[in-house]
Amino acid sequence: MRIGILVVVLVGGRIVSAAPESERSAAWQGRPQFAVRAGVQSSQVANANDAADGHGPWADVEAGFQITPCLTLSGFLGYEMFRVTTVLDRFTAVKYDVREDLVDTGARATLRIGRGPLVGLGIGFEHGRTAAAATSTVWKESFVYELVAGYALPISQKSAFQIFGLVSYAPYSGFFDSTDYVTTTRIGLGLQF
Repeated sequence: MRIGILVVVLVGGRIVSAAPESERSAAWQGRPQFAVRAGVQSSQVANANDAADGHGPWADVEAGFQITPCLTLSGFLGYEMFRVTTVLDRFTAVKYDVREDLVDTGARATLRIGRGPLVGLGIGFEHGRTAAAATSTVWKESFVYELVAGYALPISQKSAFQIFGLVSYAPYSGFFDSTDYVTTTRIGLGLQF
């Protein structure tokens, strides 16, 4: 069955299609889509006791289905690691050097606007491990909410080089009798195919 969907966006007083010209001319069939990305990130861990910033690498893989020329629904798996010096226990107020390992899983909806720009939203689950040399390792889990933006530079009709950015927020509850908030900003490069 052939389904043709035309999405329009009002830009500068004109109505233009959100899909590239080559994809508007034929009936859209839909197709699987994959992406692999890596880069650097900056995270802030905040709780009632302290706030600390850390930086480190991140990586992300995404698999989904492009259901219209401009809309992709996908699942993702991401990893990031960083170190911070922070207060973990509100009763002792002692600062620890901490390594954070975070794994995100979830779903994203990404909208392509024209040939290159893309924006999207994601929701998922973040699994975290906090390891301090002076204390035991703590495992934690939270929902994670994402806002993504980027630019895809076409390499061929079905693949593109991506410049990708993401901001995420994860509110952890009950971690050392307080609430941790992990806010992360990521930027990186990737390949979409």
